[in-house]
Amino acid sequence: MNNNHVASPNDAKIVPWLRAIRLQFYPMSWIAYTAGAACAVLAHGLFDVSIYLAGYLCMFLLEVCTVLVNEYFDFQTDKLNQNWSAYTGGSRVLVVGLLSFRQIRTAIFISLCLLIPSAVLLFSQISGNGTAWSVAGILLLGLFLGVGYTAPPMKFCYRGLGELVVAATNGPYVLLAGFFFQTQSFNSPLPWLLCVPLFLAVFAAITISALPDYSADKAVSKRTLAVLFGPRPASVLALVSTVLAASSSGLLLTHGYLRGAGTVLLAITVPHAVMLCVSLLTVIRRRLFDCRIDGIMRLALLFILWFGLIPLLGILWIVLHRTS
Repeated sequence: MNNNHVASPNDAKIVPWLRAIRLQFYPMSWIAYTAGAACAVLAHGLFDVSIYLAGYLCMFLLEVCTVLVNEYFDFQTDKLNQNWSAYTGGSRVLVVGLLSFRQIRTAIFISLCLLIPSAVLLFSQISGNGTAWSVAGILLLGLFLGVGYTAPPMKFCYRGLGELVVAATNGPYVLLAGFFFQTQSFNSPLPWLLCVPLFLAVFAAITISALPDYSADKAVSKRTLAVLFGPRPASVLALVSTVLAASSSGLLLTHGYLRGAGTVLLAITVPHAVMLCVSLLTVIRRRLFDCRIDGIMRLALLFILWFGLIPLLGILWIVLHRTS
């Protein structure tokens, strides 16, 4: 019997698109968004499932649009990149010809078009004209930062601002959006406390992810921190950011409700930070600045995960015990 799977024409059409939108990076933003919504439950006892779903649909479409725009405008550096992997160097659907530039442009346009009714749906769930304008401002800010990461005229990652933009949008932005959509305010310290270590962890990971891309980015004048300051100082900066992220986990201990989650977070992230720092010291000592470092990048991405997942589970634990 022949057990070989023969790809259908539909597979041939769907797989490149799944590859292009890079779904492996979406769980972290979903966890951060959900943690923000959970903060609203803990701080104000507010949660509306329709707002949560409509809001995440907007966040998802913003991320799809951002990823596709980055794929389009990062083509030159992706083409030169010899160290690409699942974690860096783009999806390569344009580089290897699985999709055309026209198809990517069309997909960007469709994602933007879908964002409009999704935003209208979110507005319809939230009362108050003033609040609707605030929500619109949040969505426009996400679009500006996400698309502006690689697209002209902003091109943040070509001006030395890319790592800061990614650190702000891929953690704190979606977390605060999840909180605001539920409460229509930012008047609780809890989500802000969660943003600090999350920002630092994302900053460390995105700085590390630019190390394998160093030669390709330098060739096209993409001014990542590795290109701007050199790969060794960028590695040291990632190491410092890792230490600060783990240390700032202790901020949760200042919040009465989340002292337990803060303790668990410290217990997990401190040894994880030690492992990541040891790996970064190896990178610095052996000058692994222009080669694949998949294991270290996996370690850095998992490091980010704790700063959303542990507080989220801690909040859910408290809320469930309140209602039981």
